[in-house]
Amino acid sequence: MNKRFVSMIACAMISLFMLAGCGGSDSGEFDEYIGEYTARSAEMSGMSISVENVVEGGFSIELKKKGKGTATISGESAGIKWTIDDDDFHAEGGGVTFDGTLKDGVMILENFDDSDITLTLVCDELAKASGNDDEDDGEEGGKKKGKKGSLFGKKGDDEEDEEDEDGGSSTADKLDGMLGGNAEDAGMWELMTVTEAGHTYMEDELKQKGIESWIQMDEDGTGTIDLVGQLMDMQWGDGMIVVPDNGEGEEEEYRYSINGGFLVLVDEDMTLAFRRVEGGSSQGSASGGDAVISEDLMRRYEGDWHGLLKYEDISGSTFKDYEGRKCDVVARICLDEDGNVTPFFANAMDEDPKTRNFHNLIAELDPTFDTMFISGEFLGGSFDTIAVSEEDGFLHASILLEADNGDTMTVEIGMKRPHAKWTDDDYPRYPDEGVEFYKGKSLEEIMSTFGNPPKSMPGQTHVTDWK
Repeated sequence: MNKRFVSMIACAMISLFMLAGCGGSDSGEFDEYIGEYTARSAEMSGMSISVENVVEGGFSIELKKKGKGTATISGESAGIKWTIDDDDFHAEGGGVTFDGTLKDGVMILENFDDSDITLTLVCDELAKASGNDDEDDGEEGGKKKGKKGSLFGKKGDDEEDEEDEDGGSSTADKLDGMLGGNAEDAGMWELMTVTEAGHTYMEDELKQKGIESWIQMDEDGTGTIDLVGQLMDMQWGDGMIVVPDNGEGEEEEYRYSINGGFLVLVDEDMTLAFRRVEGGSSQGSASGGDAVISEDLMRRYEGDWHGLLKYEDISGSTFKDYEGRKCDVVARICLDEDGNVTPFFANAMDEDPKTRNFHNLIAELDPTFDTMFISGEFLGGSFDTIAVSEEDGFLHASILLEADNGDTMTVEIGMKRPHAKWTDDDYPRYPDEGVEFYKGKSLEEIMSTFGNPPKSMPGQTHVTDWK
């Protein structure tokens, strides 16, 4: 996966919590379990994940005599009390409970913090005494043998593709014949949560940050994956998604699992959870094919827009002058009766309108994904097809702009109809004083205020009654 995305699945990864102290039991039984158990591995939906993704800073439980103990999470410790019945283990403290099994120095906590995660903790001394240590697992940290170090991005230097009998090493070749093996998995999936470095970003937070991603799995084993605006064709089947070309001439592969209506992608650095879109298409493509574009979809996008543009995450020197800057941005989206789009976007910062305006824009409305896709050039860089979302009158785009030399910059755009009210949930939010300043002005007048000749805009269309 491109580095941009490997800084972003759990059905509901736990929030960091601290245990409050509580009294211990008077029982003197089960002294053979006394010791310190340290979290060595974690698993969700049958896939290994990093313990750090579950509990940043690590997690351990020390069992003491008389049913007393200590739980330590991220370096903070507090008291617990514990019991065991045969191999069934139970501990609690501060309103938090741990349930699972305990045998031969290995503690397995199931459904950890109601997150569908299984944690394995090991007491080295007891495990070695019983011959149940994990020194022969072949990987650090108690990971299961055969699991790759990362399910996203490029393989490590010590990892190689296993060649098949014919000598081929392409993952896409290996998938041939098993793609689309489970038609029940076909359909559309939308991003719900992202967990990174122990923190879970919920759906509302993701939308505020402009992170809106989805996966379309067609029954024939092909499909489309949109990762934060980067649209890529893919193949899928048998728990694997393969992107033959990530836009940089490289193949990428991802492991996934589906359980209880959620699709989970897991990486050592992050986890993403997608929910199934009820009624979502099980056939289709990013282009929308020959599907009829509804008047409702056209109405949502057609017309004039005004808002805020922010320059962020600048890499290299090409865009260095834009670091931390923001300015007005306008757009006019024109349609014909068939829903074909003529787009215009411009910012208000640069003196030269040729630099200020977006160029070579290609846009289309896609009824399959209920959105508009756009690509083009801006400020001497270009951007591949990205989704421009519209929800409740708020238009948003997160554009990864790339120069010919590889320098990049993120352009965050948030727009509403001219003079519309803005809320704290809108990101980036246009200031209220700006709305008041331009109150009553047409888009042509706003453009003139920028010093940008309004003749550069296409003529307004009125296919729908969006006003």
